[in-house]
Amino acid sequence: MRGARAIVAAAAVAALVAAGCARTPQPPPRLPAALSDQQLVERARTAVVAVLTRGPGGATTGTGFVVDAQRGLVLTAAHVTQDAGNIKVRLADRTTRPARKIGEQKCGDISLLQIVGDVRGLTMLPLATGGRPAPETRGTLLHYGTNIEGFGRQSMSTSRLTLSNPLVEHPELPSGLPPVAPLLQWQGVVPRGASGGAILDRHGLVLGMAVLGEREESQAYALRVEELRAALPALRRGVRQDLLGLSGLSVRDVDLGAVFAQDPDYSRLGGRALGGAVAAILRRNGVTGFYVTSAGGAAEDAGVGYGDLVTHVNGTRVRSMRGLCGVLDSTTPGERVTVRGMHINSGTTIRDLFRPFRETLTTRR
Repeated sequence: MRGARAIVAAAAVAALVAAGCARTPQPPPRLPAALSDQQLVERARTAVVAVLTRGPGGATTGTGFVVDAQRGLVLTAAHVTQDAGNIKVRLADRTTRPARKIGEQKCGDISLLQIVGDVRGLTMLPLATGGRPAPETRGTLLHYGTNIEGFGRQSMSTSRLTLSNPLVEHPELPSGLPPVAPLLQWQGVVPRGASGGAILDRHGLVLGMAVLGEREESQAYALRVEELRAALPALRRGVRQDLLGLSGLSVRDVDLGAVFAQDPDYSRLGGRALGGAVAAILRRNGVTGFYVTSAGGAAEDAGVGYGDLVTHVNGTRVRSMRGLCGVLDSTTPGERVTVRGMHINSGTTIRDLFRPFRETLTTRR
């Protein structure tokens, strides 16, 4: 009996101690000391790389930053490395190394690269762990801002930015970019080649990754650090999100009159007037879908390409790239996917207009 009382008493004491510990406030993580502009640049110099990719669509340049120095892992924007058959990075010492794609989230516009070869001398940029940055927060964008001809010769540059909106739920992005959201909106000048560049706070911590710069309005959009941190585990495991090789936008956002006027086959059959009539028929019949502006991979192999209108994927209606991402997010590599739609200006004659198609594609690893 005494033993039982002793056990109960001990349990009660343990519970009180635990409860007391639970009420003890945990101190916030200590931030590193604030850095001067010169210190920030010097510390980050060996953690930022220029990226050059070559693929079917030509060459593209961007920026990346190291998140694992020992393994040579670099984060950059997926639209920089999309469909790239050859990837090179240039380091701070001006040496050029090949790189390979480890993981990719096309709908999130995040790509993880691994530098091939000697990675000694690299350092990494730590990701911020605090809450959402407040408006008017100052940031420093690290980038190479290089063009293709200047790759390998330019030094790392910085752009001073000011956060104007910490949560843009529905950003207006060009059709070539994936439907990433929400984003950080920054004010400041962002040059070409800065996509994939890290935006640092005054402590040298990554607040986000630049994905779009609007030079005429001196503003930029960036992925939030929360999105980067959440994506990293899957990217490290080699997960690649497959969009079946499709790129495009909602058919409601396409000027079919202009498209048909520029089409070598349909321009002589009515051109702009024919395109306008096709758009009117689609609207009158309530037809919406994802208009394909370019295709590769599984879509190209199956004959789905430019000028086709994808209306359903796996039986789900798709109206835009965002809808396509939503459906394909639940698929796994090697899974067979059914794509339905109709030909718009992908044919050559009037008889090809609105001709339906149904194809089975396989997501790639």
